[in-house]
Amino acid sequence: MIEDYCKELGRDPKTLRRSLLVFHNDVNTAYDSVDAFEDDVRVFREVGIDQFILTYPLTERYLRVFERIANDAIPRLRADDLRAR
Repeated sequence: MIEDYCKELGRDPKTLRRSLLVFHNDVNTAYDSVDAFEDDVRVFREVGIDQFILTYPLTERYLRVFERIANDAIPRLRADDLRAR
């Protein structure tokens, strides 16, 4: 729908930033592991999401994974993105 609206207004839909708020709950398990996070990012990138906003984990249980995401996964995903351009 948003692409149709952009076309109606004369705006190129590719100029939009598409964001996703990433957090952990019983449905969204992005912080369960680094692999789970990277899989989620790849899936959402395929549908056009190009900006990911991360919330700080609410429990200590996910803090170590969150730190690995910040220190390892995000730089790796950014590098993959730059290579793909």
